[in-house]
Amino acid sequence: MFKEIKSVGVYCGARSGNNPFWNKMAFQVGEAIAVRNRTLVYGGGKVGLMGQLANGARTGNGKIIGVIPTFLNTVEIKDTNITELIEVSNMGERKIILEEKSDAFLILPGGIGTLDEFSEMVTGYQLNMHCKPTYILNELNFYDGLIQQLKTYLQEGFLDEASYQCLKVFPKLEDFVRFMDA
Repeated sequence: MFKEIKSVGVYCGARSGNNPFWNKMAFQVGEAIAVRNRTLVYGGGKVGLMGQLANGARTGNGKIIGVIPTFLNTVEIKDTNITELIEVSNMGERKIILEEKSDAFLILPGGIGTLDEFSEMVTGYQLNMHCKPTYILNELNFYDGLIQQLKTYLQEGFLDEASYQCLKVFPKLEDFVRFMDA
């Protein structure tokens, strides 16, 4: 059903959050993607979890594509030490390019922006705009509430079964790594 995954679009916070665990995890995700010869596609910033994600991919000598709106260059601080940095004019363009350049999507902890990007990917799948899987890394049960809400959407008929099955939840990073290795 899904094509081979050569690039992973990762959505996560431009903030670090309150728990140092998130930074370590984001770094490990970037490294895991890179050492498995997959391209990391992300928001192009070098702060918060985004920055740690890119640092991890650099450690793994991976290909990194960042997409950042020009107005965020000084907020998310564009990362110029990556394989390819694409500057766009707005968030809509960013999401389009991230979708085009990714074979699958992974969400890590983040805020409303991360939730928006996740929702757009699931919506795109439901509307047959793409056929790319979406993964949720649910370390420390961060996304339990979201996962329950998705189940409610399914039960109440607001999310179709195929779109729900497109989602895969990984409770731990090791589970995602094993999945990539399979």
